[in-house]
Order: sequence, then C-alpha cells, then structure tokens
Amino acid sequence: MQPLAPTRGEAGGKPISAACPTEREKPTMTNRIRMTLLATNAEGSPDLYLTFVEATDLQYDEGQHYDMTLARAEVEGYRAPMIAFDQNDMAANVLRHAADFMEGDTNDL
Repeated sequence: MQPLAPTRGEAGGKPISAACPTEREKPTMTNRIRMTLLATNAEGSPDLYLTFVEATDLQYDEGQHYDMTLARAEVEGYRAPMIAFDQNDMAANVLRHAADFMEGDTNDL
C-alpha cells in the first residue's frame, strides 16, 4: 500500500500551521524613539517632557508613538495643551535652534 500524500492542511504529517508559523508567532521588533512633549505641568507652567517610547514600524507610521507619549505624560501629571514630536520632526530642529537662541548664542530668528 502506498503511503498517503500529505493532505491539504498537512505538511510532512504536521498541520500546516505548525510547519508555517503565523505572524503572531514571529518576534515583533520595536524601535526606541526619542520624544519631546510641550505641555503644561502640574503647577500650571509651560514645560518640556522628555521620554523614550518603543514602537514598531507600523505604530510609528500610524503616529501611535505620539499617542504613547501623550498618555505617558498625562500619567506623570502633564495636561493640555500638549503637543508631542520625535527626533525626526521639524520641531526637533527648531528646539535645537531655540536652545541656542534662549542662551544668547544666536540672534537669528
């Protein structure tokens, strides 16, 4: 008698799901992203909140890293108005220039 060939749903005697891991079984890689948040602190003063968030490429592309930063800042006592930006946003470059401006290292606006 001839051995039966693997049927649909089987590969070498194993279910296809065991032979081909699903996306959920693959490790998810995240990136550590530097975030800055301009917000009002618990005392009511304007403040900068600095943090790191871990996000997948998809989360980053969808802007979820901003939401993660806002949520984390709220837990720390910051409140609206709030705006978050990462190291790749134009605001990060402006922040570098603002530091020089505030320190008197430049008069360029």
